[in-house]
Amino acid sequence: MNTKLLFVMLMCVQALHAQDFWQPVLPSAAVIKLASNSQGHIFATSDSGVYRSTDGGTIWVQVNSGLPFPSLALAINPLNDELFVASGSRIYRSTNNGESWVLQNSTTFPFGVWRLALNNQGTLFAGGNSGGDSLRRSTDNGITWTIMSNGLPPGIQDIQIHSNSDLYVGIKNNWVFRSTDNGYNWSALVNPGPSPDADAIAFGTSELYVGDDGRGFFKSTDGGSSWAQLNSGLPTDAYGAVYVWALAVSSEGHLFAGLPRDGIYRSTNDGAQWDSINTGLDSLSRRIYALLIAPSGHIFAGTTHGLYRSTQAVTHVGDDLNNLVTQYSLFQNYPNPFNPSTVIRYAVHYHSKIILKVYDLLGQEVTTLQNGFKQAGTYEVEWNTGTLPSGMYFYRLQADEFSETKKLMLLR
Repeated sequence: MNTKLLFVMLMCVQALHAQDFWQPVLPSAAVIKLASNSQGHIFATSDSGVYRSTDGGTIWVQVNSGLPFPSLALAINPLNDELFVASGSRIYRSTNNGESWVLQNSTTFPFGVWRLALNNQGTLFAGGNSGGDSLRRSTDNGITWTIMSNGLPPGIQDIQIHSNSDLYVGIKNNWVFRSTDNGYNWSALVNPGPSPDADAIAFGTSELYVGDDGRGFFKSTDGGSSWAQLNSGLPTDAYGAVYVWALAVSSEGHLFAGLPRDGIYRSTNDGAQWDSINTGLDSLSRRIYALLIAPSGHIFAGTTHGLYRSTQAVTHVGDDLNNLVTQYSLFQNYPNPFNPSTVIRYAVHYHSKIILKVYDLLGQEVTTLQNGFKQAGTYEVEWNTGTLPSGMYFYRLQADEFSETKKLMLLR
């Protein structure tokens, strides 16, 4: 074999390995739920208890003192960072960052607790997904509970609280219900079709997103009065069904969907097109239970075979990011490999002219993504490749005396 060709092939293999989207950070547990507190600490519930990371997800420790396992539901009080978890029919609380746990109530939920949520007033909501259990509410940290099911059927799959304090609940074999009075009364949102099974709920700036167990991804821009079913790029089973179990939305509006068999997909255009971002995700870990975008900007995925973290941040970190730039930087694109679009991020040290171009393997210019002046700050640009063929490409950033080039891989 030609030595030069062999070298190029080895470089491609190394690049693909180095550019995995995911890396395992907790491979020993089936991770069911994820949450982060105001300090940036991340918590994961699993079949072996509760884990905590205080360094952005690199090192994890079990925090199970006084707590049985497995642990399923998880919620953090936004007022004081107190933790609540559910194990079977029991609710436990920690006031010391998970170091120890205290049983709050052991008899209220005979069918078990599947989801927990806390609003900005510290009110705790709990729901079971089987039997006669519906939603219950506690205003004393889980000591006493009140049934809040006036118009709400049983079988809760997800509980999400909007920034305006409205409650949204996804129901098994049913659709989405909303309460505007703290759970006293419920109204059903318009169901977009037959065989509903709302599993996951998420919010955009003005959008409502729902992941359905069989019908895929839905978006509403009018508060749930009408829906668009957006499954382009998402895999189907032999019967044409699409399954979405988990959702996350970045501050840039990028959508992430966790599937029960096919891993994780990402959309950068509000659901119009979905692309797989499974590179680095173990083939045994394509069953996704939970997604979390952490304060660090990285996304975490709880799977049946461990916890994974994205190798790069998928969102800007903090409102003062532009003030923190101390040098020019060109970051690795994500996802990579990709099809058909990817995002390139770069940092500008001070006001200067920026040129960002893409080249093919022969060094011929493919496209110019940026050519103009930018203020100091961090920026992202999306490259949609159109009909370009698969292969290795290069992108180069020039700014004053700074110049840097990185590889990216298009796979059709």
